[in-house]
Amino acid sequence: MRTTKLAVLSLAIAAAQAHAFDIKGVRLGDPMTECPPGSVVVPGSNPSTLCSFGPSTVANQPASDYVISFYEGKVTSLMYQLQDKGRSANGGLRDSLIAKFGTPSSSKSHINEYRWTKPGQILALDGFRGTLILLDVVAHQKSRDEAAKSNKGDL
Repeated sequence: MRTTKLAVLSLAIAAAQAHAFDIKGVRLGDPMTECPPGSVVVPGSNPSTLCSFGPSTVANQPASDYVISFYEGKVTSLMYQLQDKGRSANGGLRDSLIAKFGTPSSSKSHINEYRWTKPGQILALDGFRGTLILLDVVAHQKSRDEAAKSNKGDL
């Protein structure tokens, strides 16, 4: 009986970890073709489109800006610029991320930096600089490569 419970618990944990990261219900890969109401398009962000929502909160921590980027009709990143910065800042946010996503894949607690990774995805909290970023690594690189190709004609 105990072995069965452990096996079911292990499967549940593995299934939860296999899902994409999400912040406030927004996941990488969610469909998006234009900036949502209440946001402003950040100029000069081609080929990705950046949508700035201005001040917000995440895990009840104040953020001076919240930005979603999309490329080829899908969400490719989310970024919060947190108001608090420093070696001991954003501990509540870190604890909330650990409660939701588990132990970070890597951490440098002495500089207040934590990363969670899944295939093709990175969730990074840099408490020292005050940023929380969720990134689709493959789509981000593809977007950068496309921008580099189109910009090389201006060299």
